[in-house]
Amino acid sequence: MRSVILYGLSVAAVGLATLASVSGAEDAPAAPVTPQNATAAAAAPSVPADVEKAMQQPEGAERTKAIVASAQEWAKKEPMAALAWSLKLPPALARNVAGWVAGACGRTHGKETADLVVQNKAYYALHGTLVSWGLVDHTPACEWALAAPKELRPVSIFSAADGFCRKDPAAAGEWVLTVPGDDDRAAAVDGVAMMWFRSNVPGISAWIKKLKPADAKLAAKIGVWDATNNRFRGKNRGEKDDAAIKAFLDEVAFSDADREEIMKTPPPSFDPPKQ
Repeated sequence: MRSVILYGLSVAAVGLATLASVSGAEDAPAAPVTPQNATAAAAAPSVPADVEKAMQQPEGAERTKAIVASAQEWAKKEPMAALAWSLKLPPALARNVAGWVAGACGRTHGKETADLVVQNKAYYALHGTLVSWGLVDHTPACEWALAAPKELRPVSIFSAADGFCRKDPAAAGEWVLTVPGDDDRAAAVDGVAMMWFRSNVPGISAWIKKLKPADAKLAAKIGVWDATNNRFRGKNRGEKDDAAIKAFLDEVAFSDADREEIMKTPPPSFDPPKQ
């Protein structure tokens, strides 16, 4: 289901906005962190007082909101300690808190964050991690994603491509052409097409013409699906912009049969494994 990816995208989208303040901080360079010493640090963490205070609030949405906010502040100063702590929270709470913290950590400690997320089987946090990592350092992020275990590659490649495309759509599109394997390339196509279609339809139309027929149809499905559902655009889900979709399909010059398939068949999803 794309609902998992949508959840991850909402976390990443808001989290990336808050990360702008993190990247501007004049902090001393952080020492290298590994999943092993991050886990050790979390065994007896020095949890900030504001995080402890948030944890003591009554159960409910306001408590979760307070924990997320305080954990984000902690992550600005001690990203990996905050992540290791958040991953040990009760599962329902961890999905909220660790998802945000992983996005922050992915920006400054990409590989360490991804490795720790996998070590803890917190696959829900892979999207935010790889989007942030791909945004700031796409080469190692994409390499990590392509080398991930088979069951984790779809969400990892999709997410790294998503982050890469936010920074440089044209370069991300060229990278997709080099991805081996139909399944891996499909995930990369999805990550790039979804982001690029929102910002530059003429640009993505030219790119789609370079793709193999199956990849081109997939990219078009993703763009049409996104435009049809108007996600993140302040409009009701299901509202259509038929004129824009028609112009896009005309530009790419799909056959009538392909156009019908693109309009009627939803694209596949690239979700993390169920837990």
